[in-house]
Amino acid sequence: MRKQEENENIFSPYEILENLKKSNLDPSIFETIDERDFPKAPNFLEFAIGPSFLNTLILPKQVEIGTKLFCDYCPRCSRPHYIDTLFDQSVGNIKDNMVFLEHGVCPKCKANRFELIKSKELIFRNELVGICGQRCVPRNSLVFTERGIIKLEDVKIGDSLSHGPTIDKFDSGRLSSLKLITKYNYTLIGAKESHIVPVLRVKDNTKKYTDKNRYSAEFFIEDMSIKDCKVGDIVFLHSSNLWSTSRYVLPGYTFIPRDHCHNYNKFVFPTEVTPELARILGYMVANGDNGRKYNFRVTFNSNNQNAIDDFIRCCKIVFSIEPSIEGKKENCISYTMNGLAIMGWLEQSVGLCTKKARYKLIPDCIMQSPKDIVCEFLSALFECDGNIYKEKNDVTVRIQYSSVSKQLIRQIRLLLLNLGIVTSCSKFQSVGFKKK
Repeated sequence: MRKQEENENIFSPYEILENLKKSNLDPSIFETIDERDFPKAPNFLEFAIGPSFLNTLILPKQVEIGTKLFCDYCPRCSRPHYIDTLFDQSVGNIKDNMVFLEHGVCPKCKANRFELIKSKELIFRNELVGICGQRCVPRNSLVFTERGIIKLEDVKIGDSLSHGPTIDKFDSGRLSSLKLITKYNYTLIGAKESHIVPVLRVKDNTKKYTDKNRYSAEFFIEDMSIKDCKVGDIVFLHSSNLWSTSRYVLPGYTFIPRDHCHNYNKFVFPTEVTPELARILGYMVANGDNGRKYNFRVTFNSNNQNAIDDFIRCCKIVFSIEPSIEGKKENCISYTMNGLAIMGWLEQSVGLCTKKARYKLIPDCIMQSPKDIVCEFLSALFECDGNIYKEKNDVTVRIQYSSVSKQLIRQIRLLLLNLGIVTSCSKFQSVGFKKK
């Protein structure tokens, strides 16, 4: 019985091919295969002859072609040029004269595949794109997926990233890393020995990229190790334009009233993020705060009547209530929605931070929403708290958003980058703001 169960768990590519033929070569058959349970061969030769894999006969010339294609041997520990002479040798003889990598690392000298390719001891012929670049960044890095922008550690098997669907997930442990800071203050962090960065190069090695030759010189993109990047290199920022394809479904919320709570039943809590709710959250993130213990208020410039009218309109659609005016002060007017019920819903179901400005951030329900929802949020955010200005003697019109929350600025820049908008970031001291 045990033997039969073991046989059922053996990887069978022949069965996959037979099913592919029966389905008239329908590629969707691969979507039903869970690759997490497949055993992983240490190298090409073991994949071909191993009893847990193809378990087939292989010609010496096939060993040469496959091993070179996947860079699966160590030229330092193998007999020099032996791989180029394969013709009628046995597998045992080949193993006696060559040292094959095991999962990308030489079992003798511990050199890894990337190191051997970088030193040009191996020729990289395989141009297939896998998860290169994602496995060598910090686990809290934000990545673009079909579920929106999420942390790398939250990526699930099957999630589609910019390089394609995720077929495996693993933790490389603690690695020595390097940080690159670009002219516009974008930060790139990657493993020192394995992270690849696309860099713009001029074909003429005697010249460098300048604003003068940007339209006349010939350029090419070189994939460089992060440790080989130098100050002045032009690094490409990746905009995948990958967004969630469905509206974010909000978790349910049950309010438990206290003795002094009244009229809490009049609130209608939405079950998904709509364009109107996204705009309300944009106004709240921009200028919202828990003004009193039991309410949430949003403050507007009294001259910004368009934003005020839009906020009231969205509240009526989403909550079926109209916010009340808390008071006017100088050029500002504040609107509130009273009650512990809505405060608890904003914090627990939506994930909105109602604390101090330095802790503000964009809720996950927006970061993981479709493009049109995100655009509505950003529109309200900038309408309420953004600036448009032109510096003296400068014809360029600039759009600015400022905040004391580093995380909020980071999230805004990522959303704009996914829209194809490159931004710059700098620090400044606001007038009248006391630094603690």
